Amino acid sequence: SVIILIGLSIIFNRAVGHHKVNKSERNDLTAIMGGHDQKNASIDYKGSKLTAVMGGIKLDLRNATIKKEATIEVFSFWSGVELIVPKDVVVKNQISCIAGGVEDKSEPSTAKNAPILYITGDVIMAGVEIKNKNA
Repeated sequence: SVIILIGLSIIFNRAVGHHKVNKSERNDLTAIMGGHDQKNASIDYKGSKLTAVMGGIKLDLRNATIKKEATIEVFSFWSGVELIVPKDVVVKNQISCIAGGVEDKSEPSTAKNAPILYITGDVIMAGVEIKNKNA
C-alpha cells in the first residue's frame, strides 16, 4: 500500500506547476511496474521528468538538439533508467543515490559553448545509466 501511495502522489504532483512547453520539447514518463522506451528528436529539447517505480525507462535523445541547456528530473525506486544523450552536450550529474547508483558513460563535448544537460533527482535502490550510444 505504501508503494501505491507513492505512485499516486507522484502522478498527482506531475499535473501541478509545469511550464507551457511543446510536447516535442520534453518527455514526461511514468513507469510503475511497467516500462517505457521512447525516442525524442526535438529541435529544441527542454527536459523531462522521469518516474520509475519497480519498472524501467529508456529515453533516447541522440537525435534531439539542446540549444543551451535542459534538465532531466529522475525519480527511480527499485527500477532502472537508461538515458542515451546527444554527443554534443556536457552532462552534469546531480542525482542523489540511496542504496543505488549512477553510471555515467557519456563522453563530454569538448566544444567551448557546448549545451549542458542537467540530470537531477533521487535514486533509491535503483540504477541510472547515462551514455552516448547504444552499447
